[in-house]
Amino acid sequence: MSASAQTTTDVRATAQHPSLGGRTAAGTLRVNGDRLEFHADNVDVAFPLSGLKISAGGHNNEQLFFQHASQPDWFVSTSDQSIAAVLSEHASDLRGQLATAVKSKATSSRLLVLTTVFLGGILALLVVLFLLKSTLAGLAVNQIPLSWEQKLGDAVFESVKAQGKIVEDPESVAQVNAVTARLLATITNVDYGFKFHVIEAEELNAFAIPGGHVVVHTGLLKAVEKPEELAGVLAHEMAHVTQRHSLRNMVESAGLGLIVQTIFGDASGLLAIASGGSEFLLRQKFSRDTERDADDVGWNYLLAAKIEPRGMISFFEKLKKESEKNAAASAADGGLNLMSTHPATPERIARLEAKWKALGRTNGFAPIVIK
Repeated sequence: MSASAQTTTDVRATAQHPSLGGRTAAGTLRVNGDRLEFHADNVDVAFPLSGLKISAGGHNNEQLFFQHASQPDWFVSTSDQSIAAVLSEHASDLRGQLATAVKSKATSSRLLVLTTVFLGGILALLVVLFLLKSTLAGLAVNQIPLSWEQKLGDAVFESVKAQGKIVEDPESVAQVNAVTARLLATITNVDYGFKFHVIEAEELNAFAIPGGHVVVHTGLLKAVEKPEELAGVLAHEMAHVTQRHSLRNMVESAGLGLIVQTIFGDASGLLAIASGGSEFLLRQKFSRDTERDADDVGWNYLLAAKIEPRGMISFFEKLKKESEKNAAASAADGGLNLMSTHPATPERIARLEAKWKALGRTNGFAPIVIK
């Protein structure tokens, strides 16, 4: 039988693509003649062996990653390196890439052994690193390019769209645009390309997605009594984006090992977690320190936009009363609201009121006009 007609035994593999909405498809990989084929439920991908790009990655470089220019958005990987020998037999022009990938694994293995021996002698340092986990997570986040964060956010937003109806009626859009136009003019240090969406849902909720998507529920738009209240909520959410709070939460959840790995420039392990992290990002809760940071940064956005920041306070007070009144019902149906993901504690409200008093003025603000 000729090489071009041979089909190899399947090995386990995974595939990623924007169309999967942040989900990783698990299936099998095989060499079939002059093609590398991936098969899973409702997913079939075939790469020609000619022009196939092969690299090593993942923990200890134990995975082989495959891409092809003919389908640039598909990303297939396997930890079963037995397929390397098969590929080398079928396509001699791939042997150089395969040798490099295998060498990377061997080099990484040697480095891992040396690192393990070294860390064995400094157990106390590990304790210190654990205590500094939050700080290290911040350093790791700084190593992640904005473009990568935006791709993650786009994938997560696809999951959001699959779960609810996007609203585009002129009144809702005008209500959001009137606020965001003022706020966006104040954020000039980084281009997140913010995108604001209204989704049909009765919960008093709004949430930010890494990379710039901000989603507002229709229930929130109905609850606000003045544009400044909506501005307070959106400024807070935009601060979560610009301060990369969601991404930082995800990094911290990855564990100390992956955090250190990312700090040193290898984000492949984090990418694997992120590929299935849509639900985590949509339901995450922020720490009090993170909420204070979003309050402070959002407050400054409001001041820079000449929007009276007391709208943030009045809406949080309203939300707190509503949450207390409906706590039993919310717990029973498991519904999310802004209080469950962004707890507006009395301490937070009191802190914002203190900021207002310390401001020492009530003028210099321009009303928000909804056209």
